[in-house]
Amino acid sequence: MKAFISKINKKLLESYPNIWNTKLVWMLSVALIIHVLFFILGFVSLTDPVSLHERSVDALFFRNGGMLLSLIISILMLVVWLIHLFRNNAFKAFYPIKRRDLFSQFLYFFIIIFFSTTYFYSYSFGVKSFIHITYSDDSVSQDVKLSNDTALFFSHHLEDYLIDKARYPDFFYNHFCETNYGLIDKTKPYYSVFEKEFQFYSVKTIDVPNVQKGKSYKNYRTLDGYMRQIKLNDSTTRYYYKDSVVDASKYIKTLQPSYKNYSETFYINYHDEKNLNHNSYYTNYNYDAYNNYTPKEKKRNKLNIDFLNEVSRQEIITHFNAFIAVANKYKIPHNLTAKAWADMLYNPINFKVHAFIRNNPPPLYDKNFSNEELLASEKFYKARLSRFYLESENLKNTFENINDVKHNNPLNNSLHIFLWIAFTLATLIFIFRITGLRLLLFSVITVGVLAIGIAFIILLTQYIFAFNNNFFEVFTIYLIFTIGTIILSIPLLFYRKLKKAIVGVALNISISGFVLYLFLILGIISYHQRSYCETFLFKIEENCYNYTILDQLGFNWSYILLISGFIFIYFYISIIKRWKALPEA
Repeated sequence: MKAFISKINKKLLESYPNIWNTKLVWMLSVALIIHVLFFILGFVSLTDPVSLHERSVDALFFRNGGMLLSLIISILMLVVWLIHLFRNNAFKAFYPIKRRDLFSQFLYFFIIIFFSTTYFYSYSFGVKSFIHITYSDDSVSQDVKLSNDTALFFSHHLEDYLIDKARYPDFFYNHFCETNYGLIDKTKPYYSVFEKEFQFYSVKTIDVPNVQKGKSYKNYRTLDGYMRQIKLNDSTTRYYYKDSVVDASKYIKTLQPSYKNYSETFYINYHDEKNLNHNSYYTNYNYDAYNNYTPKEKKRNKLNIDFLNEVSRQEIITHFNAFIAVANKYKIPHNLTAKAWADMLYNPINFKVHAFIRNNPPPLYDKNFSNEELLASEKFYKARLSRFYLESENLKNTFENINDVKHNNPLNNSLHIFLWIAFTLATLIFIFRITGLRLLLFSVITVGVLAIGIAFIILLTQYIFAFNNNFFEVFTIYLIFTIGTIILSIPLLFYRKLKKAIVGVALNISISGFVLYLFLILGIISYHQRSYCETFLFKIEENCYNYTILDQLGFNWSYILLISGFIFIYFYISIIKRWKALPEA
């Protein structure tokens, strides 16, 4: 092995000195092995379905110590690499070196650091691979459908089965059920069960063109009976209001809790395009419940009623057996049997709820409360609460985790973070290689002193011009811009008039701060765009969202600035070489 390594090193030294000098081959080889190990760790981390019971399984890497292990390995690798890297420095020893070679060194630094710090991705793709292999889309879809069809029998909460949850027939979908005691008009038809009261209202709508909202936007939300608003499309918003009380007597079969009132969908896969309503925009104020009056609730309620009207006791036992098999497949804790479940719940007469199932294992002894301390609904629930339980929330979390892992891309939202970490560390190492530790430290001190000075000037300006906030904002951003411009111009224009050390400090700050300088320029442009919009356009446009260059770029500005940083360093190398050639005096 030692002879093989020596042979490879000799070949690299003779043909690819930059690769040999930066240890690129060996660092990437070690990183590849560790990436494979993290992939395997991710692949086996969810072999037990119980690990899917907790929400946000995609954050498992941070909860189970994977992040800490990754951090330790990354630090050890980079420290060992730096020790070997600093043994040879052709640029510091004044060996002739081309721009391409110097830039390739920086590029190799970036690649080595990036691959030595991104074990999170290997772990995540290992998890993703296991989920795709173990849980096929068809199998999960069938399990979700069966669970949604069985959810009305979970019987966890009394409130899910009251009349205000009904969405079918159409009367219950098209009318709003008021349950707030203080808003019940008792001079008109209303209904009560236990201590709860219900009153049904017709609903009226107002369609408002968005271009006319402007000043009257808030007026529509403050009209009497306002419940919610939906953005139908880019041009129209619909507002919903309670209208008048209606008599619902002929539609209400029973006020007692009934399975026919259940309208909730147990699990909805929002990664499925058909489950998304791209035109809906909900704003919740006083009537959050009205957001549940959607076609999805109506459809689920109708499916439940049709199922109850047609199912026999034996069919429901078969149905429960199928669901219990699904629960066992995902290791969902429960103590249900199909026959006992059917005995508790099967009641063909309006399918009234006569028993409740716990969502956690029952305690050894239930707490005893005096009936005088309980509300009527609580007495009803307590008297019918069985010793059976089903941890249905764990099943929902399991479906959610499976679909999240399948559809979420680990690279989204985090890739640019790792890229910037690698770019920043590569820049610091590059600066150390070209100017040395002394000037690097002086550069850090200079940045600190400048930051304190700028902060002092800003505070003083804020005190003096407190009456004019716009002037203060403009002064602040242009002060920073001016100082940045001066620093950038020193290595370009004044390198012969100042000491080499001073130019070296400005050089270091320019290399490390150019991307921030570009970001500041984008920020200044966006500031003036927003100011112009708010001053001249606000009267004819709803707002200035997505008007500035930063708004339009979104997260793409991160990658644009990163690429700009690489381009800057490539062309700035001629300035670096010119500085290196300056006399020390």
